[in-house]
Amino acid sequence: MNRLALATTAALVTFSEAAKQYVATFSASTIEGSVVVDNGALNIDVTLGGSEDFPDGFATCIDGGLSYHIHELWTYSDNADKIGATACGGDFTGGHWDPWNACGGASGNAYCDKGVNASDVCIPTSEYGTLSFTADPFAAEVGDWSTKYGKLMVDAEANTASLSVSNFYEVLPAELAGFS
Repeated sequence: MNRLALATTAALVTFSEAAKQYVATFSASTIEGSVVVDNGALNIDVTLGGSEDFPDGFATCIDGGLSYHIHELWTYSDNADKIGATACGGDFTGGHWDPWNACGGASGNAYCDKGVNASDVCIPTSEYGTLSFTADPFAAEVGDWSTKYGKLMVDAEANTASLSVSNFYEVLPAELAGFS
């Protein structure tokens, strides 16, 4: 399992009222570029440093593509980019944004069964991923882009990754305030 995207978060997310878009900017030596959410469109354009600073080394990290998603929190007092499973783990970023109760294993939704007080929840996480997003847009967490659109593939020669998709059910820029 590659852990780069699970463990890398752009701390600075800005909202442009004029353009009606959210932009997450990565400016660390390990990752540079941006993720732009613009009224139903998602555009990702990043360059990876190819550094061995990535968990388990760069080649291992990009093998099979990267996971990428929206987290519910950013508890740091600064806007510096973070990398690694600990620095970008749930204690600092919360779960995946999941307002429609798709209930994946990393969902931040309180109604999803994560094995704690299972009798108090109504949706088991074990059913996540049994339907495809294209068949049922409520089958994936709103913030789980890699489940919705597939892993982000890295051009190993250029160390770049890009994606441009548009979907009626995509997150709206104004919904992202405070997320990472």
